[in-house]
Amino acid sequence: MPKPTASLGRALTLTAPCDPAAIRTACLDIRAFLAEARLPEAELDPWELVLAEAGNNAVSHAHEAGLQQPVRFDVSVSTGAVEVRVTDHTPGFDLPEKAELPPPDSEHGRGVYLIQTLTGEARYLRGRGENCLVLRKARAQLAPSPARESAGSLQSQLNEAHRTLDLMTEELASAFESLSAVFRFSAELTGQSSPEVLARKWLEELLATVQADWFVFRLAEPDGRALRLAAHAGRVPAVPSYSLEPADQASAPVEVRAALARKDVWFDPTTPRIPGATAPELFVSGCGFSHPIVINEHLVGVVTFGRHNPEDAFKAAQVNVIETFADFLGFQIRNAQLQEERTQDRLVTRELEIAADIQQSLLPVRLPDLAGFHLASHYRSARHVGGDFYDALTTPYDAIATAGGGLLLVMADVMGKGIPAALFATIFRTLIHARPELAPMPGRFLSWVNRSFAEDLGRVDMFVTAQLAFIDPVARQLRVAGAGHPPLFLADASGRVRAHESGGPPLGILPSTDYPEETLPLPPGARLMLYTDGLNEARNPAGDLLGLEALQQHFAQTAKERLPVGETKERLIAWVAHFESGTPQADDQAFLLLAED
Repeated sequence: MPKPTASLGRALTLTAPCDPAAIRTACLDIRAFLAEARLPEAELDPWELVLAEAGNNAVSHAHEAGLQQPVRFDVSVSTGAVEVRVTDHTPGFDLPEKAELPPPDSEHGRGVYLIQTLTGEARYLRGRGENCLVLRKARAQLAPSPARESAGSLQSQLNEAHRTLDLMTEELASAFESLSAVFRFSAELTGQSSPEVLARKWLEELLATVQADWFVFRLAEPDGRALRLAAHAGRVPAVPSYSLEPADQASAPVEVRAALARKDVWFDPTTPRIPGATAPELFVSGCGFSHPIVINEHLVGVVTFGRHNPEDAFKAAQVNVIETFADFLGFQIRNAQLQEERTQDRLVTRELEIAADIQQSLLPVRLPDLAGFHLASHYRSARHVGGDFYDALTTPYDAIATAGGGLLLVMADVMGKGIPAALFATIFRTLIHARPELAPMPGRFLSWVNRSFAEDLGRVDMFVTAQLAFIDPVARQLRVAGAGHPPLFLADASGRVRAHESGGPPLGILPSTDYPEETLPLPPGARLMLYTDGLNEARNPAGDLLGLEALQQHFAQTAKERLPVGETKERLIAWVAHFESGTPQADDQAFLLLAED
């Protein structure tokens, strides 16, 4: 609480904490002191108002350190004048020589005007760490002007003071209405209704609070290209939707102009009539404004309030209530939108994780054994899930395969990435496992697979590249068929590599295609590599492609060194990663390696 530190005769020194309530108490104490000094009521009211304005300025403009310092009032009363010195701890300001009365809708400037109007002299002395506002006014009984003139002048000042007090009272009332609505709205947010539903209810209540005749509330579409009608009330035929990409912004409806300009747009009978705009007849006979609701540079929507009487414009306090509540409403709606987006993101992420687990389960957990040969594989998706697929199937002895059976290596790449590619990779895997008897005949196998799901691929404009290689270890043969896939690499014991192109269009292009099959001799110490194009199309930070030639040379080097298949795999992975040097992976990568003892 304020504490007088000295009170001798007609002088008073009083300090108060930098707090509005303490300043109010200090002003009442000073008023009582001036009353004891026999100032009439006609002088006490102006001084109380002036002291309140000066004290509140000292509080509202104090920085963090200044809030810890008290506001000091030094009051002296003589037979001819009253002098008050108010010491603050703010950054200070430049006191104009003569302040003008600000317009009614202005939120600032009335305090300085009141101080200069209701005192005879006002000076502001700025210093280091503190400033001093010196206020001086002659006492009415010693004023040089005639008594009647003094009384008239004083009455004029009091009338102005009352008018200002009325404005301040109206502002306080509007602030109370804003806070009351915000608190009640916040309390209902804990319920089950969405912010959008609550917005309709509370905007209707706000309609009565600000004495408006109608409102229109629009929300921005997620893509930011249109405003859709969310709620409206009153006699207003609202248009369902407006584009936020008007051909001519100057002639666009006020709601669109407010959204694009990110500032209030007012309308009255002088506003040009725009065909198709919200309630165009109201632009001729009414008035109002559109307020854009923008949260962190994101357009949430636009709210428009209007009145039918063009002479009954909204007051500054009412505009403040509308804007305050609309912005608070925008925060709630934006928070709800972000929460919904986060929830959807979590659901999608979880679904992708499940899809990735499912896809991983479709790949062979353990590659099969073939006497005298060893296998290794690698798969790396550019996303959670992808369209690359590999498999290895052993076949027992039958009429087609030679004694001891054989091994079918499968490599496929569905055009695209993500869930759609993964779905078709799953279908491809199902078809491969449906006809194991066709494994020794890769050409016939591909032709059957193509006929089985070419129609499905065509409906979504997708295709699959694939390569099948059947190893007959007894006949020492490699039977190969391909569908638009990169060439496989076949190396002998010396490290010499042959890149074998297998012809035929990708699966899904021509349903009736018969895929050719080629038989290659399997050299002693043979090594084989099948892969998808995500490997040879890997890029480095400069944007350069790895390329088929470099990939073939690397495979030739590992084949020449006769590295175990597991070490060959790890060296290839590390070599590609070193080339990419952290460049984001653009496509899925997969490969299969086969090495003979």
